[in-house]
Amino acid sequence: MELVEVAVIVVMVLVIISLGVRLTPLSSKPSRLIVALHLLLLVPMVLAISPVYLLVDGWLGGLSLANLLSHLLFVILGWMAARLISRPLNSSRQSSALLGAWVLAVGLIGTTVTYLVMPVTTSSRGLDTYHTHPLFPVYWTFTYVTFLVPSLWLVPRLRHALTITGFRSLRVPFAGMLTSFVMVWPVVAMYYVGSWWPEAIPLRELCVAVAGCAMMFGFLTLPLSGKKAQVHRTGSHAPSHS
Repeated sequence: MELVEVAVIVVMVLVIISLGVRLTPLSSKPSRLIVALHLLLLVPMVLAISPVYLLVDGWLGGLSLANLLSHLLFVILGWMAARLISRPLNSSRQSSALLGAWVLAVGLIGTTVTYLVMPVTTSSRGLDTYHTHPLFPVYWTFTYVTFLVPSLWLVPRLRHALTITGFRSLRVPFAGMLTSFVMVWPVVAMYYVGSWWPEAIPLRELCVAVAGCAMMFGFLTLPLSGKKAQVHRTGSHAPSHS
């Protein structure tokens, strides 16, 4: 078992513990969205374990459809996480186009179409054998689009929120989310660099690890209930540009 798989299992255990704590009768009624994010997150994490992935992908015909499924779930997870983290930041309570359903649609359709266009003929663990194919970074760009587009709205507001006392209970998850939404840009850029310069792939994986760990850190430290996440808005208005 590779080190990355050990890390995945550790984080998966933490997600299960976090979900268990949120669902215990002793805690406040959990936010449905937070519970859904926990459950959704577990699926791609389970598929990230090689024996499970190979088994599931074999059932699906051995064409890396399990990889496509993981990417589509990641697209949905990114959009849901962006919507969730935007709630306490949106002082005007007006939805931004950068957080709209069109972003989710672009991610899902683009990821699927790119997968279908790539010459996937045999199963590969995570499609890694296609890392030099020109469409491989495009495949990942669409996968990350629900992080890239919302980051244009979220990053300035997250940075501002960290300086506001009204967001004190959310500073830890906000710091993790901010790091992740900032890092997603160099992550995607490194997929393009790695497609023509394979020596950069280790650096790309490091960027992916930092962004992923930051997101997990922010995700797992979210307040237990939706009510607790509703911070005081007075005097805590974030930048209004969209």
